[in-house]
Amino acid sequence: MEFIYTLDGAGWALGSIKINSQEAYFSPSYLSDALYILLKSLISVTPDLTPFPVKQATFEWMEEPGGTVWTLERADSKHLNVKISSYEDMYSKKELVTDLNETCLYIEFIQAVIIALDLILQKHGVDGYKEKWINHEFPMKQYLLLKEFIVKASH
Repeated sequence: MEFIYTLDGAGWALGSIKINSQEAYFSPSYLSDALYILLKSLISVTPDLTPFPVKQATFEWMEEPGGTVWTLERADSKHLNVKISSYEDMYSKKELVTDLNETCLYIEFIQAVIIALDLILQKHGVDGYKEKWINHEFPMKQYLLLKEFIVKASH
């Protein structure tokens, strides 16, 4: 399980995710609050983190003009299915292609995301993130909730 997410210029990020043998690449723009949406969706499907968990959360990352659609779904109490599809053009929903559709351990997915966010904070800090990401603040509340979950789960 590998999740890479780096800020790349003003309002752009580059990243990839690898689960088992499948890998997908993405480059969300500031048009969507990518990290906040990811973390919020992850929290919403994790029963230990919300009083009213959902079985599935779907969200979009705008990539101008294309984008990716993510679906996070609870497979069971320990596993998460991650599906990422990409569009050539998000507005017309032209040419949907599934880039990744794999199941992994919840804890491994959350750990990989937290590691990537730790690296962003080390490199840019909260103020540097806002400066690079333009329209959105670093999702500190959601990050800390997931980080605490990881610490508790590993004890």
